[in-house]
Amino acid sequence: MRYAIKSALVLILLAGCSGNNEMYLLKPAQSAAALPNKLGRVEVMQVALPDYAVASEITIQDKEGVLRAQSKKLWADKPVNAITQMMAEQIAAQSKATAIVEPWPLSEPADRRLEVRISQIYAGNDGQFHLRGQYFVAPTGGQGSDIMRRFDLSVPLSDNSLAAVAQAESQALQDLARDIAQLK
Repeated sequence: MRYAIKSALVLILLAGCSGNNEMYLLKPAQSAAALPNKLGRVEVMQVALPDYAVASEITIQDKEGVLRAQSKKLWADKPVNAITQMMAEQIAAQSKATAIVEPWPLSEPADRRLEVRISQIYAGNDGQFHLRGQYFVAPTGGQGSDIMRRFDLSVPLSDNSLAAVAQAESQALQDLARDIAQLK
C-alpha cells in the first residue's frame, strides 16, 4: 500500500514537471505553386540531421556563436520525422509528384529515390534561419542519371520568439522542397 502511494506521488510530480514544456510545430504555408512534375514517383528517404538537430529541444545560436538547446522548448514531433514528412508533402503539393516517405507502400515501384542530408539547421544570431546541406535524386530502375545538389538557404526571423523560429524553419524547408521539385 505504501509503495502504491509513493508511486502515485512520483507520477504526479513527473506529470507536473512535464506540463511546463512548450511545443512547436513545423507548419508550412499553403503552397500555391504549380511546378512541373520532374520527379514522378519519388521515395523520400529519412532525412539525415546533425546530432544537435536530432534532439527534441529547439536549437538557437547565442551571441557568442554557440548553439544552445532551449530547455523545455520542444518540437512537437521528432525533428527527423517532421522534416522528412514535410519534404514529401511539400514536394507533392508543389509539383503534383507522388512523393512518399520510405518504405514505398505501392505495388508499382518508385521512379526515383530522394535522400536529403542536412549539415546545418539552426536559428542564427544574425536574425536568419540557416539550412545547409545536399540532396541526391537517383533513379530506382537504372534508367536516368543521378542528381546531386548542394543547398544553402537563409530565411529571415520575424522576431526573437520560438514561434518565429518554427515559422522560419518551415519556410526554409518549404523553399528546399520547391528547389528539389525543380531539381535546382
